[in-house]
Amino acid sequence: MSIGFAVGEEKWRARLGTLRQVVRQEVVARQVAAHLPDLPQRRVLDVGCGQGTQALRLARRGHVITGLDSSDQLLGVFRAALDPGGLFGRVLIS
Repeated sequence: MSIGFAVGEEKWRARLGTLRQVVRQEVVARQVAAHLPDLPQRRVLDVGCGQGTQALRLARRGHVITGLDSSDQLLGVFRAALDPGGLFGRVLIS
C-alpha cells in the first residue's frame, strides 16, 4: 500500500500562504478560468483538492464542486473556509 502524499503533507501545509504558493494558485486559477466559463454552471470534481483553494474559487463563480483528498487535515482547512463564504450548498467534501 502506498503512503501517497502523506510524506510531503507537512511541508505542503507549512508553505500555505507563502508568496510562492499564492502566485502559483493565482496562475492555476487563471488557467482554469480560461477553460471553464462561469456559465453554464458545471459540476466539477476536484481530485486532490487539498485545502480547496481552486474548488472554493469555482464555487464562488457558481459551479457545484465535489472535492476529494486523502488528507483529513487539509480537508479540515477546506471545510473551515466554507463557513464564511456561505458555500455549503455548492460544495461537497469527501
